[in-house]
Amino acid sequence: MSSADRPARRRAPAAVAVALGAGALVAPAVPAQAAEAPRPVVHYTFDQDDLSSGTIGDSSGNGLTATLVNSSTARSVAGAVGGRALDLPGGAPGSDGAYVRLPREVLGDASDLTVSARVRWSGDQPAWQRIFDLGTDTGKYLFTTPSNGSVLRTAVTTGGGGAEAQVSGYAPLPADGWRTVTVTLDSTARRVTTYLDGVAVSSAATIVNAKDLLDSSATSAGCIGRSFYQDPLFKGAIDDFAVWHSALTPEQVAGTVANAPTPQELSKVSFDVRTTTGTAPSLPGTVRSSYSDGYDRDTPITWDAVPAGKYAGPGTFTVAGTAAGRTVRATVTVVREGELTVDLSSDTGAFHGGASGTLYGVYGPGVPTDNLIEGMGLRTVATKAQDGPQHPGADALDVVRPLADSTDGDVVRLHDRHPPGLPVRVAGRHPGREARAVRGEDHPTGRPGPATPGEVPGQRRLRAVQRARGQHVRHR
Repeated sequence: MSSADRPARRRAPAAVAVALGAGALVAPAVPAQAAEAPRPVVHYTFDQDDLSSGTIGDSSGNGLTATLVNSSTARSVAGAVGGRALDLPGGAPGSDGAYVRLPREVLGDASDLTVSARVRWSGDQPAWQRIFDLGTDTGKYLFTTPSNGSVLRTAVTTGGGGAEAQVSGYAPLPADGWRTVTVTLDSTARRVTTYLDGVAVSSAATIVNAKDLLDSSATSAGCIGRSFYQDPLFKGAIDDFAVWHSALTPEQVAGTVANAPTPQELSKVSFDVRTTTGTAPSLPGTVRSSYSDGYDRDTPITWDAVPAGKYAGPGTFTVAGTAAGRTVRATVTVVREGELTVDLSSDTGAFHGGASGTLYGVYGPGVPTDNLIEGMGLRTVATKAQDGPQHPGADALDVVRPLADSTDGDVVRLHDRHPPGLPVRVAGRHPGREARAVRGEDHPTGRPGPATPGEVPGQRRLRAVQRARGQHVRHR
């Protein structure tokens, strides 16, 4: 089938709007009509190319012929929607695997860009194969890889790998058939967006313009199937590779595929947001959603307007929004700048971190509360010696009671230059009796008893604890 006879790229209305039904998000009965995309700057259909010639013809009419490198290892195979496609064998970066080198004019002086290709990836590892890599070198590029080892990834930069704006999917590119991968670089919105089969997967902020990717000395705009880095070559088939010098709208991108997938379920419908007085809350722009093709994407959220009076002072309020036709809500908490609010009555789930010990973490009875000590699972407290002068609180015997009452934990007395008030370690085994002993209630006279020669007050109290336990204090 010739290029003139094969079906046009645009095939379907954009099924972007959805309605809620029976716990799932379903497509509307009459979808909105997709907008027609403009004519691309370059379009490689691979239909009539003689691969042995080492050239790939441009069907856009602009004459931007590409070069097929290592053409003997490439094959012509059945295309995605009729016609032919280019099958690339993959391989190590220095191997004889085929790839396509693009002419400089593919990028040219454009500010905005859209790159799209129908792809049938083999699914073979290793990671970091390139569907395309446009730009100059490892300092300036725009690429999409079917998998970085875990997910579909697009990146753009003019400052090397450390300055990339990255767009990540939720899984690798599916390798179960033909998929349309589209990337838009929008200088007005300052976003780079990855689409899969006509629906946005995710996006990221960037200030890069397409023309910034090319140095004046560059003779090529990059490659199809090959990386600027020493990454493996792409293994799979490529069809209908097209580039526009504009950022296509979501409706125009949806119009390039036959059947755009539709959202099924939102991963969450409620959000917690914090802000300070006088600062508008930063509400989430998207929510992860499942789609009819089995690949999760970020679904945009449209929020109701928030009057400034809502966040003028401390408090809490709710904002409603919609995502794929379903209502979502955000609970916004407003606090004063620098103010710390602790709500110990709110259950936030299991204590994170598995705390087992602290340094000066307990001041004395009530600080912190026994409930908090128990919730943290605190087992040891390293603190100062009894009656030590270095702090006004956190005396060892004052710490024993709340720790023992809450978790039956141990107190470790710090070794320092200050005179000790008790032996090194007191094991908390009978918190109830220990607490009474500290108060002197287990002694017949209600007091710790008389001091022995050379004994300091803290040691007198400790002897009362020992008598109450009927055991010896362990030393280290």
